[in-house]
Order: sequence, then structure tokens, then C-alpha cells
Amino acid sequence: ASSPADFAAFCKKAATDKSSPEHQQLYYHLLRCFSDADASMNGRIKKEDFDALIDVAAAAPRKFGFAPHASEMFSSVQERKDYRANLFRTINTEGTGEISFQEFLAWAMKHINGK
Repeated sequence: ASSPADFAAFCKKAATDKSSPEHQQLYYHLLRCFSDADASMNGRIKKEDFDALIDVAAAAPRKFGFAPHASEMFSSVQERKDYRANLFRTINTEGTGEISFQEFLAWAMKHINGK
């Protein structure tokens, strides 16, 4: 995507049409973000790795003005960590204390669809 409008159109198509090339590209982008944040390389994200995952995954939306920087959202690092710890718990639907890629993907697609 070369503009905010292109990025928005890409995201809309990716999140609503699972058979589209856009969906496939977004899927692999999110998988790469997840893999990069998976410090233990076991296919699961621990709470302490989640903050980095969110920062990496939010880079493209931030680039086009669709997501604020953490420094704009939170008044302190502790506030950011507390917020993301709560978010982690809501995404961890399996209740394992770790997030699988499927849990992350389901949350990300719902989050993107809601924008």
C-alpha cells in the first residue's frame, strides 16, 4: 500500500474475503510478526513477549495513521503494560497463559474488521 486509502482498502479486503490475495498477504504478515515475537520458538507467545508483538504488528497501521503510537495512548510504560496484560488475557481464549497463533489471528482479524 502506498497511501492511507490503499492501506484501508487492503485491510478491508483482507479481513472480509478469506479467498483473496490480500487475506493471504495479511495472514503471512501476521504470522511473521508472531514468529518474530516468539522468543522461545515454541509457537506460542508468553505475556512478556506480547508487548513486542503488538508493537511490531501495529507498525504498518501506524505508518498510515490508523493506530496511535503507544506514547500517545498511554501516560506511562506501566499503563501500557497493564493495558496490554489485560488485552493478552482477553485474547488467550484457551486460558493457557500463552497465545497461540490461531488466537492471535482471530483477535487481529476481528480487530481489523472493527476499524
